[in-house]
Amino acid sequence: MQHVRVCVSYACRHHEVAGFEPWEWELVVQKMHPEQNDSPELERDRISKTVGLMEEIIGPKVGTQYNKARNRPGPKGTRQLDCIAETVNTTIYLTLLEDEHLLLYHQVAGPAKRGPMNLTFWHYSAVVKETIPGRRFAVDPWFNDNGHPATVVPLDEWLSGYSPD
Repeated sequence: MQHVRVCVSYACRHHEVAGFEPWEWELVVQKMHPEQNDSPELERDRISKTVGLMEEIIGPKVGTQYNKARNRPGPKGTRQLDCIAETVNTTIYLTLLEDEHLLLYHQVAGPAKRGPMNLTFWHYSAVVKETIPGRRFAVDPWFNDNGHPATVVPLDEWLSGYSPD
């Protein structure tokens, strides 16, 4: 079983350990399986969907399944994540994929931060880097509810204030 220590609160102040059952991990592996005529672009699409799947699997085990996008409040008494916690968790998930050799065209890079947006706060995101030619991409699930595909965009675009809406 693959175990992970994930953030379950804002600023990653609290953690829980949860695991992927073998059948759950097989779903992750299948989601990352390369397609015919594979490419870095297709792998980024798989990364987006797989991060959502990993959140969907781990969420009910640690109480973050009702996490809402963009720091919006979830149902009363549920655990909500900010961009710091999302970045840490996503980097953990991406590192698991990398350690299992499921990333063919990318490697995990250090997180990125931008801002302060509207002079009030910074925003963080996990990052992957293409192995060739080395372009970097933000992998940011904070824009969506738990279990939805992560937003994956060129890091330069994300750094300049990208928002999917």
